[in-house]
Amino acid sequence: MAERLDYSHPAARFAPALAFLLALCAFLSLFHDIYVDDAYIALAYARSFAASGTWGMHPGFVSNAATSPLDVLLLSGFIKLGFPGVWAVYVFECVLAVVIFCALTFLSRRVFGSDLWAYLGTLALFTNPLLISTSGLETYLFVAVLLGCVIAFLAARYFLLGLAAGLLVLARPDGVLLLAPLFALMVWEKRGLDFVKVLVGFGIVVGAWGFVSWLYLGSAIPDTYFIKRKEAAWHDFSFANGLVLYYFKYPLATLLSLAPALFIPFALPLAKTNRDWRAFVVLAGGLALVHYAAYSLLNLPPYHWYYGIFISALALIGAGGLVVLTREGHAARLAALGLAAILALAGAVTCAEAALARKQMPIHTNLGTVAQYRAIGEWLNANMPAHEYRIIGELGVIQYYGHADAVNSFSDRQILRDFAAKLPEHSPGKWLAELNFAHLTVRPPVGSDYRLEENCKDARGALKTWTTSSIWIDSVLWCLRRESPVSPASPRPD
Repeated sequence: MAERLDYSHPAARFAPALAFLLALCAFLSLFHDIYVDDAYIALAYARSFAASGTWGMHPGFVSNAATSPLDVLLLSGFIKLGFPGVWAVYVFECVLAVVIFCALTFLSRRVFGSDLWAYLGTLALFTNPLLISTSGLETYLFVAVLLGCVIAFLAARYFLLGLAAGLLVLARPDGVLLLAPLFALMVWEKRGLDFVKVLVGFGIVVGAWGFVSWLYLGSAIPDTYFIKRKEAAWHDFSFANGLVLYYFKYPLATLLSLAPALFIPFALPLAKTNRDWRAFVVLAGGLALVHYAAYSLLNLPPYHWYYGIFISALALIGAGGLVVLTREGHAARLAALGLAAILALAGAVTCAEAALARKQMPIHTNLGTVAQYRAIGEWLNANMPAHEYRIIGELGVIQYYGHADAVNSFSDRQILRDFAAKLPEHSPGKWLAELNFAHLTVRPPVGSDYRLEENCKDARGALKTWTTSSIWIDSVLWCLRRESPVSPASPRPD
């Protein structure tokens, strides 16, 4: 007679978790070479730092436009370990999936007394079309660090919580908004004085990076703050209503991304009686709400990765609602698990179809595919003599695969000098800007007169043109020009 399997044995729990994570990593491999353009900006920073110690998109030219310095540092570590290019990003994503699953397992056992939320929450995060579309960026890193903050809070390790909250800011600057719901929660639980310990740990991490950034990178505030603040809403669509825009363009993917919100009403009542779940809901949900409100008030553009914090909170709290439903009887358990399976399968199929059939992420706003941009970069490698040139348009993939330095506002830091020059003389803002840029070095002017321009209106006189397209847009014309007369001795592109 066969012996009964002992599910209390560690191996009985380890084997399903291992199979689950291996399947998840196999799924993530579908996206390893089609990350959105901005992910290649982070990858270019990581490659440059790993190869030469330069914090910038190209060796020798320092800039500070990496939104997530923690992401760049960790990714450069994987490159140093020998993982080439986009495979370093993929391996890093797999490691983050494992970290997130382990953190959710700890929380799931503490809150629900089982591992179910770990499985459902991880599926909700990694089969969500919008979140998958942020792969290669810092969203999953942010989630992993946020879960670390929650665990530190539940363990009452407040100084450690402060350190983790500081790392959250290094993962994304908007992580600073976590301090708002955290302070409210600690005051509610009559632990307001312990918030001082949080601030000390937070100040150490953020202060240390800010000092390094100010002294060696020329600005304590990332360049992206000044770059993005110049951008406005896209016509009638800003961050506040941008998900409507994505629904018009990607209806199924957008609905599946938001579907976990349907189960949040089942999750919220548990927060009244379960202190640990209340902490998670307040910290993750509160951060999502504060972040959504702040970005809406700033009237920022609706880049899809800006919604990563909000959608992640919906996914995890919604998954908690499904777990609660499984406790309402056998029929409710079957229905909840069936719904979870259907949503996960639908999300995975939607993401896989975009990757396999169209070689694109399921949700994005890029004007071309990775393959198209890579082809431009490789043509420039073979045919253009310049070591650097100016680019107007999406530069991540072209910069990453190109040998020459593609210069725009992400590497030409004159934009920072221009920002300071426009401030009123003798104003506090002017003084702060001059202090912030005290160690700023602006790179010399571009050393060639080549310019690659996206969405050029007139191709006359162009040395070479390309047409890119994507799910987002039908056709975009790119033109390579020389901005001064070409001498007869100058080499011409074919």
